Amino acid sequence: MKMIGVYRTLDAAKAAVDRLSTRPGFAESPVVVDPDTNQVDGFYIGEYELDEDHWTEGFITLVGDRHC
Repeated sequence: MKMIGVYRTLDAAKAAVDRLSTRPGFAESPVVVDPDTNQVDGFYIGEYELDEDHWTEGFITLVGDRHC
């Protein structure tokens, strides 16, 4: 998983996808993933409230498809 950024608007996030979708590491899966499907490869766009804590459970390490 690669986090490419945090954007104020959906349009700004989609513009980032457009900019990066042809770059190495992203070109293999250049689409925005629909979370209602089983598709796993591509860009995910999530919505978060600003000025809120969202990741309070600490760090995790991913190795392959497993949490360690």
